[in-house]
Amino acid sequence: MADKTIPDLTDGGAPQAGDQVHVFREPNSRRATLGTAAGAASSDFATATQGGKADTAVQPEDLGNSASRDVGTTTGTVAAGDDSRITGAIQTASRAATSVIGRSANSSGDAADIQASANDTILRRVSNALGFGGITIGMIADNLITFAKLAQGSALSVLGVSGNSSANVSAIAAGTDHQVLRRSGTTLGFGAVNLGQGAAVTGTLPVGNGGTGAATFTANNVLLGNGTSGFQAVAPGSSGNVLTSNGTTWTSSAPAGGGGATLTAIRFYTSGATWSKPAGLVYAHVMLNAGGGGSRGSSGDGGNGGTSSFGTHLSATGGGGGTASAGGTAGSGSSGDINISGEDGAWNGGTAGQGHGGSSNGPFGGPYVFAFTNRTGLLYGSGAAAQVAGRGGGGGGGYSEKVIQAASLASTVTVTVGAGGTAGSGTQGSVGGQGVVVVYEYTS
Repeated sequence: MADKTIPDLTDGGAPQAGDQVHVFREPNSRRATLGTAAGAASSDFATATQGGKADTAVQPEDLGNSASRDVGTTTGTVAAGDDSRITGAIQTASRAATSVIGRSANSSGDAADIQASANDTILRRVSNALGFGGITIGMIADNLITFAKLAQGSALSVLGVSGNSSANVSAIAAGTDHQVLRRSGTTLGFGAVNLGQGAAVTGTLPVGNGGTGAATFTANNVLLGNGTSGFQAVAPGSSGNVLTSNGTTWTSSAPAGGGGATLTAIRFYTSGATWSKPAGLVYAHVMLNAGGGGSRGSSGDGGNGGTSSFGTHLSATGGGGGTASAGGTAGSGSSGDINISGEDGAWNGGTAGQGHGGSSNGPFGGPYVFAFTNRTGLLYGSGAAAQVAGRGGGGGGGYSEKVIQAASLASTVTVTVGAGGTAGSGTQGSVGGQGVVVVYEYTS
């Protein structure tokens, strides 16, 4: 028995007895068996169900929307894609290599092959289209990949491009201690900083970190330490000057006793005055004695000698006055290049034990004074002698000497001259020798 399709009937094929046809009329269908003769067809078709009712004959419209059956892999089925005239059927023809069936566009429509034309691609949606390709950055959420998922790097290295052109990043290793990452020429790498390059560093390194605390210095100046602050500078000053210490710091001044300076004046002061700095002064040489102490009188002690000084540059204290039990103490010099103390006054008991006055020990003072020769202090700064036994002589005044550079001297300086100590009250007390200040002026 052979199946006949509707086209076989409508195209005029001759039905045979025992043939079957499928009659479909939505929603019901029926398979009818033809009789042994063509004339019997009408009675067989009359039994077919048409839309749930029995008709006496198959109508033409009953043959619409029909298809053959029993052509699939199982009896009573239609093969998938067997007929392209079936709406929406997926054909079983050969497909493109390495492809899937789908729709790549972002709209409804027929399915088609979506082919993976290259290795190492995935099916993904990009720019509202479905297709094979690589992963795009938009597929990866921010902060999604952890450090643990990255490839391990070389020890003591950073990632970057060391050359002067675009390239894949690679490890830039720090191979030596204390080197830094810097650009040298056209290469990025670890190395020493070239401090000779202006772009290498910026700012001023403070003294506390081993620097100078300054960006520039005046040409030809001499630098002086200044604790943790920036360096001080000493300018050259006049031609022929030398670097000289004033006891506290360094100055540029003419050399002492030379440098073309000439002694042009000597100032001799036996009383207080004001010294004026002359024009062209290179330096001043100052010598001074303090006053000597007075000796003890019959009823009172001798007075102390006065202090001599030249401003704040140098000074000397006077000798002490003699007493009934001791000679006066010696004075002393201070702040000079040379400082000398005087001698103490003497005291001796008994009728022949008169006390002599102490010497000043300076170039302007005399030796100590014997009571039987002269009771008054000799010259400058000597102590007075005690003529009567049991009385003390005055102490000698101190001495000081100094060379002072012109740059360290103000336009005027106060001169103080110490007086000799007064005689003790009563009889036979004596006055100490007065002080003196001498200034030698050297000019160019």
